[in-house]
Amino acid sequence: MPCACTCNTKGLALGGGFLAAAGLTLFILSLAMFPDNIRNLSVYEIAKNVIVTSNSSIFYDRWAGQLCRDNVYTQYYYAYNMTNADEVLKGGVPNYKQVGPFIYRFYYDYENVTFSEDQNEVTYGVLKRYFFNDSLSAYPEDSMITNINPAFLGVMAGAPDSSIFTMAATLPATNSFMVYFNSPDFFNFTMGFNGIESFNTQLNVLLTESGINMTTYLTSWANATADPTPGNWNGMLTSLDGTPSDISMSAAEIIFNASSPLSLLNSKQGMITWYNAANGEKTSINAILIGTGITQTQLQIVTEWWYYTFAMVYTQPQLLTKCGITDPSMIGFCQLHNATALNYNSVSKYHIVNNMFPPFDDTAPEIVGLVNATIQEFYTMFYESGNNSLSTINGASEFLNYGFGRSPNLWNISDDDANAIGDYFAEVGSFVHDQLQEIFLNNGGLLATKKVSDWLWNCNDPLLNFISNDSPCGLQFNNSINLPTTVYTGKKDNTLNNFILKWQEQADLQYWANPVPVNAYSENGQFATNEGDTILQNYTIMEENIYRPITMVYTNETEYAGIKTHRYYLMNDSFAANPTYYTKVDGFTNLTWLQNDVPTFVSRWDMYEVPISVSSRVIGQNPSYEEAAFPIDVEPRSGNSLFYNIKLQINFLFPNGSNKWDTTFNMYNDIKTDVYMPSFKVGLSAQASDYTVNNLKSQFKQLHVLKVVPVVVCALLGSLMFVGGCVMAAIGTIRWRRKDYRLINDY
Repeated sequence: MPCACTCNTKGLALGGGFLAAAGLTLFILSLAMFPDNIRNLSVYEIAKNVIVTSNSSIFYDRWAGQLCRDNVYTQYYYAYNMTNADEVLKGGVPNYKQVGPFIYRFYYDYENVTFSEDQNEVTYGVLKRYFFNDSLSAYPEDSMITNINPAFLGVMAGAPDSSIFTMAATLPATNSFMVYFNSPDFFNFTMGFNGIESFNTQLNVLLTESGINMTTYLTSWANATADPTPGNWNGMLTSLDGTPSDISMSAAEIIFNASSPLSLLNSKQGMITWYNAANGEKTSINAILIGTGITQTQLQIVTEWWYYTFAMVYTQPQLLTKCGITDPSMIGFCQLHNATALNYNSVSKYHIVNNMFPPFDDTAPEIVGLVNATIQEFYTMFYESGNNSLSTINGASEFLNYGFGRSPNLWNISDDDANAIGDYFAEVGSFVHDQLQEIFLNNGGLLATKKVSDWLWNCNDPLLNFISNDSPCGLQFNNSINLPTTVYTGKKDNTLNNFILKWQEQADLQYWANPVPVNAYSENGQFATNEGDTILQNYTIMEENIYRPITMVYTNETEYAGIKTHRYYLMNDSFAANPTYYTKVDGFTNLTWLQNDVPTFVSRWDMYEVPISVSSRVIGQNPSYEEAAFPIDVEPRSGNSLFYNIKLQINFLFPNGSNKWDTTFNMYNDIKTDVYMPSFKVGLSAQASDYTVNNLKSQFKQLHVLKVVPVVVCALLGSLMFVGGCVMAAIGTIRWRRKDYRLINDY
């Protein structure tokens, strides 16, 4: 019996001791080990809301484009307006005034999204769209800005001097000729010109078949409401709509008397007078109305019959046969080919309205003399020979080199046809020279005045339009899709979320003197998570505007809308002179090779970090760190960028020796060279919306509860176990000792 009591009290003491030990252990674990586990859990919970591994991921829609709609993405510009262009042409220092901001709402969407089989990589193209925000902008988008013209710099880069360019521009300028040759004006003139022969031929056939005389024909032509019989009268009457024209016999006789200067059939004067009248020229209209006695309505009836009804039935088919073509749209090219459409006459001979070519004594816009190449073969040489097409500056330059014996015959052209084209250079050269001079003086030269929208997006350059060069010359692209980019999704390592494997299909950037590894995060506002006590000291991001990675350096903690963030700034001297990037002057990134040899240099705002000896060559640059700095505020736990403001400046160099390029017009001989001329300040800003901020705060609140509650519960449970165990152990020990004392007394 005493033994049982002793065992119970001893067990109570031992059990209390174990319980106290377990409680103490749980208490210690809750304070020491649980935070690490909870931290891992919190990272998982955050990652679940930012990592995208498939199109069914929670964050997919926002990642793929909704994010830029939920938040405020803007691209804004300050234009540099040259206020002393006339002085600059005479050798003065360029003086600039900044105009802006011009603010655009920026949207992006990921297109053609594909995930790897293990969901650790994703590939996509980016569709970018910009919309002008008139209400937030300080000036309208059609504000006029004067500055150096990159389109003209591109022309200078492509030709050693202006005389070579003028020669090379002759064939591309023919594209502008084709605008006229393909116009309804020229088409109708060819119908009137060739209609004389077509009508005389068909009239003789009709008179023979029907056995009638000219008087009877003219009566029917003017007033018959149905085809007479016999004979083929199709297309030979003016009144097939059932209403007679009521043109008098005397008027009809004048209209069809080839010796009359008011006749449709008079090839020297009458044909031109009727054509001009059909195009609304008042002098010609009055001459016909007075000379023939017809009315304005009757004049319209005759012209519609001549240029449309008769022409479609007889003149056009015969002209197609004559040119050796089947498509009426090729009639203009038939004229260019060898002037066949006007029976080997140049359109420049005729005083007709809307004629692109005023009458010349020594210049014709047609290439007369091609004897071997068919019209289709010449069309192929002209338009369908890729970069060597004669309609392009490159193709025309190659042809000149071929003529000088410096290039091969890339078009398999015969010597006779090559000589004909060579003669054409000389024939049209003076016309092209005059046209180019006019363009250079009117916003198509080295210094130009254009709308902001044309500088940024539309190009709309008179010189490039004249030579039909469709190379993009706007400073920015709108509604365009980049080549595919591949990034890590972060599935296997969330610190690699949005880290680039290939930027626009390149793992190593091949734009530079040496391949440059990307090794950077994508510039879309999502970076590696930074959960823990150690602060990431820098992020490297791919800055797509300069085609290279840049490093952002941590500076301090800050706050955005009540959320603690880490602020990063662009590392100083990021654009230091570097042969890898073809840069010889500090502060610039050289994009010349990437911009079709247009000397393009990107800097920070106001040429910050560019040597003052260089930036002072223009007036209007006020460099300061405060203006040039661009920050990124990153919320570390999620890796979300809640705010950033990237600032870059586009500049164009007028290189040494460039003032000697213009040997033809001598307009730019006095301009100072080796001058970097600022064009636009560009800013890309993103700010988290209330939706994004509140969403993050909600996540953090949940995570806070997730972190605190388990620790508190476990600590409380451990402390209760410890106290309870201690009490049990104390009671058991006391009782055990008392019973031992009684047992001793019993002895």
